[in-house]
Amino acid sequence: MNLVTENRELLVKARIHVVLSLFLILNAFRLAAQDGIRVLNDLATKEKQPFQEKLYLHIDKPLYSAGETIWIKVYGTIGVENLLSNLSKVVYIELIDPLDERVVFIKIPLVNGLGLADIQLNGTSIEGSYRLRAYSNWMRNADGQFFYDRPIYITNGLTDKTLTSTHTIQQDNGTDYRIQLKNLQGETLSNRPIQFEMMEGGYVRNKKRGKTDDNGLVRLSLDKKHQGHMIRYYFENDEKSSISKVIRPVIKQDTPNVQLFPEGGKLLMDRPNRMAAKVVDDKGLGLQAKLEFRSDTGIIAVIETNPLGMGAEIIPIADYSIRAFVVDQSGAKKEVLMPCIHTSGYSLLVDAQDTTTLSVQLNVSDDLMNNQTVYFVLHHLGKVFKTSKEQLSATEITTSLPLTGIPNGVLTVSVLDEQLMPIAERPVFRYTSGSVAPLSVILDKEIYNTREKVNVTIEWAQGLNSARIGTYSASVVHLSAVDAEMIDEGANILSTLLLSADVKGFIEKPGFYFPGDSVRTQDIDYLMLTQGWRNINWIHIDREDSTEYAVEHGLALAGHVKKSGGGNLDSDTKMQLFPAHDYLNYRETEIDKDGRFAFKDLMFLDGTEFMLSVVDKRGKKIRAKMDLDEEQPSDLPISRNLPMERNDINELFVDQLRRVQHHFQQLAEDGSILIEAVVVDAKRNKASKRSANFNGPGNADYVFDASDLQGGTTLQQCIEYEAIGVQWNSITGNPLGAFYVVDGVPIDSARASMINLDALESIEVLRSDRYLFAYNLFNDSKPRVVFIMTTKPGAKGYAFSRPSLRTDTKLINPQGLYISRIFYKPVHLETDQAGQVQKCDLRTTIHWEPSIVINKSGKAQFDFYTSDEPGMYRLVIEGLDLYGAVERKIVDVHVREK
Repeated sequence: MNLVTENRELLVKARIHVVLSLFLILNAFRLAAQDGIRVLNDLATKEKQPFQEKLYLHIDKPLYSAGETIWIKVYGTIGVENLLSNLSKVVYIELIDPLDERVVFIKIPLVNGLGLADIQLNGTSIEGSYRLRAYSNWMRNADGQFFYDRPIYITNGLTDKTLTSTHTIQQDNGTDYRIQLKNLQGETLSNRPIQFEMMEGGYVRNKKRGKTDDNGLVRLSLDKKHQGHMIRYYFENDEKSSISKVIRPVIKQDTPNVQLFPEGGKLLMDRPNRMAAKVVDDKGLGLQAKLEFRSDTGIIAVIETNPLGMGAEIIPIADYSIRAFVVDQSGAKKEVLMPCIHTSGYSLLVDAQDTTTLSVQLNVSDDLMNNQTVYFVLHHLGKVFKTSKEQLSATEITTSLPLTGIPNGVLTVSVLDEQLMPIAERPVFRYTSGSVAPLSVILDKEIYNTREKVNVTIEWAQGLNSARIGTYSASVVHLSAVDAEMIDEGANILSTLLLSADVKGFIEKPGFYFPGDSVRTQDIDYLMLTQGWRNINWIHIDREDSTEYAVEHGLALAGHVKKSGGGNLDSDTKMQLFPAHDYLNYRETEIDKDGRFAFKDLMFLDGTEFMLSVVDKRGKKIRAKMDLDEEQPSDLPISRNLPMERNDINELFVDQLRRVQHHFQQLAEDGSILIEAVVVDAKRNKASKRSANFNGPGNADYVFDASDLQGGTTLQQCIEYEAIGVQWNSITGNPLGAFYVVDGVPIDSARASMINLDALESIEVLRSDRYLFAYNLFNDSKPRVVFIMTTKPGAKGYAFSRPSLRTDTKLINPQGLYISRIFYKPVHLETDQAGQVQKCDLRTTIHWEPSIVINKSGKAQFDFYTSDEPGMYRLVIEGLDLYGAVERKIVDVHVREK
């Protein structure tokens, strides 16, 4: 038997059996008094709480460069209906680098299922394939494969300025990597020492050294024990800056790799059977191929796969002699392992293309035609929508399930026997526009000039329930900055909420299934047949959930407390939580017998400090040892999108990278923004390596370490003479009109005045435009100076006060909610006295409009200005209405030179 098929059959039976067993125990008493249909109908009406929560992140583009900002709109929905979620109030967003390390972890508030965020990319970010991941605490109860998780690519032309080309050669005893290094002008980097590190689980397992030859080539040979290890390597670029690169491992696979999937999980002798096939290359990407199925009499069926390597066909099975072959373009054949053919059992044939009725045929072997009852159930994760009862009185049992009122998305057809035990199942995809009025986008002109205002109107067509409310977001990018194909074929709101949120594993080119205003339902059905399998979580009638991760209505602070000398506290003691600057607004909670306490449903911003104290029943503070629990982010499994991860991102997107370089050079020439190469010598870089400076640690006008901050009580006393050009308040000793960031969190001047200089490891002062640009502060922007402060390891708790010997209070600074910045939108042109434009506008993201609301009037409007670059701009609008209708529109904006 085909091991893949056999395992699938066992898995399908086992996973449904386990869940339904509990269901049957709890409902056995009901079966004596009513038939299965009534029990199944109870499942549809007695659901106690939403089971599934889904997230989608609309981002402005899929390709970024170091120093840019990722703009994000979050949509949270519930179930297959995709109603805006009022379940979770907090969402976690992570940016994971090519080394599989979290480089960004933020918490954002979710209000009625909607949220805003942004991620400022560090100017020293490693080029490579990154992952943008998002989840709620409630979603952690399900498989992490169903988190929002998409690949994005980040180039670096600011500090990296190199191109690499990596070739992999698989050997019997290991792998050879051949790497060529060039600068952005295409000149080879010859005779450069290279240090290689083989990484596993975040640890360095081995090191090697190499050196490029006259052609910029270096070779790395690894034996089999390092197979699958990440490779990190270092070298110096032309500016003598240390550059870090990452090579993702390549594991040899047979190609083409072919898997065969019988519909319903089993092939049945002398019955019609539909066989699905998936063909992929050595990277896991789909291949167009032809498969032949032969018996002793010749070819009996042929499957030709689509561009993503999937296809299906009905195969007549009359004997055991059937063999399967994959045929390449030259006509050469390679045999493929056939699934086992059964003489006893069931098989399915489902017509999923009709939008009004789902036709299901159950094929039955002769020995199982016993006139017993079977139930056909259409459901989503156990939530039942339609049922049908039939008798096993023939070899082919057919039923039709009406689809009126059924929501769009991935559903499952399960066939249950009289004891409600599963005998076959099949995922299906349902999509119809139904009675929803389509969204239209109207521009006020057909062609625009550079630096011209564009007025956009979005509205629903008249009639067809046009009086509804919806929430949307829009991005506009120049197509010279991002390939149109990346936008069209990448993840979008339709592919995420309707498809990938319910499909486990890698989905290649998810946008392929939703081109323009249409849906490729046949191709989606191939996807359902090959990987649309998910656990059947039937929601039984009297269930009491015992989930590990609760729904979060806010942030939580929990921990443990005990007496200063050890031992548990007396009864009737309580824990109090005070905001550091608002002692009247405090919270109080009980301490249990084990010394545990928890404050729940808190809503506070990142950077907020609190005081913890223990009080007795009279309200008197008690000396105690208080410890907060460490926050545990969700596990970080291997990316489901691993086949889309690439090496050599600078080289792969070199045209876009050079475009960004050209823009920076143009900005410098125009005097708009000064962008220069910044070389930081590690021997004299006094900035903390943990600095949150967006430009990279040490990339600042002035850098001071702890030794520079000794002997004074104010910043002015310590650094006034070195920080030339900074103006000071002679009373407070603090800089005038400054913007402060402590450990990556912005603070106001009042908080800055409380800084404990002894707690600081370094201070970086930014004054010039080349550094202020990363903080969207340049030219006439206010403020004109930024202080980046990094506290010493372990000193964050007393950064804003002198250390105290008191043990009845504890100062804490937990991570709070991140509030998104506002996208800068130019609204006028700046000219000199002669009327000539002074500043060069070369935005790559032309516009970001995250908060569009269409009310009962049926329309909404927004506007933006074109930049100085002519060409084609792409406008992408995504969102959904309050009924869960998910929509996406793409409009190209033609811009000509003024």
